[in-house]
Amino acid sequence: MSMKKKVFIISVLAFVVLTVFLFVKKNGNYVPVKSGKVVDAVYALGTVKPLIYYNLRMGNNSAISRIYVVEGSSVNKGDPLLSTSDLITMRSPISGTVTSVNFKENELVSTNANVLSVVDMKKLYVQISLDQESVLRIRKNQTAEVSFEMLRDKKVSGRVSAVFPSDGEFLVNISLDSVPEEILPEMTCDVAVKIAARENALMIPSSAVTNDGVVVLRGGKKISLKPKTQLIDAEWVEVTDGSILASDKVFTASKPAKKRK
Repeated sequence: MSMKKKVFIISVLAFVVLTVFLFVKKNGNYVPVKSGKVVDAVYALGTVKPLIYYNLRMGNNSAISRIYVVEGSSVNKGDPLLSTSDLITMRSPISGTVTSVNFKENELVSTNANVLSVVDMKKLYVQISLDQESVLRIRKNQTAEVSFEMLRDKKVSGRVSAVFPSDGEFLVNISLDSVPEEILPEMTCDVAVKIAARENALMIPSSAVTNDGVVVLRGGKKISLKPKTQLIDAEWVEVTDGSILASDKVFTASKPAKKRK
């Protein structure tokens, strides 16, 4: 083989290697598989509910002669709420805040109409509604974490206190260890119910997973695999079937995801 031909072949090979290198550098690279703790959880939007409340209703048709409270009033157990025309005074059986007054003085109230409501603002819980698949994973006493949109620095811990069906919904009640002072009934929150935790889970960037599977670099060789994965967050997925090894590197078509803390 002539020297000129050898130089040409070497030049072509160098060009190919450089082109591949630049393509990979621009369009993706191989990143190591990560190992760490993964928490498996059920996520849902929750609503804050009062644990203790009182709705005042009349046992018979009565006229209101006097109302002692307005919406927003704080009352103690035993404080008067209203008096009727037949000289009966209704008192609050709980301490709390008056959240609604639905009638005025001298109005006639029909039987079982809700006249006013008192809510204990200090004793609250969170309720979530789940689909059938998710609720089957929930058990009493599982731990939960609750966070509020404007109070992300005040995460609240709790536990599952009840799981039950209601009017076609599957409801889960979360008792709270503490409640920030700013929180009121009917506020919404993000809830994560912890199902299980794995200490040494294998994780790869979600950008490494395509419709064709995952390209793995193992022992210097490229292998195409279709592993079973489970979403962790927007950047990472967990490999659940053992097809990818901790020593592997995976090809990702974008910048590698940030390292999970």
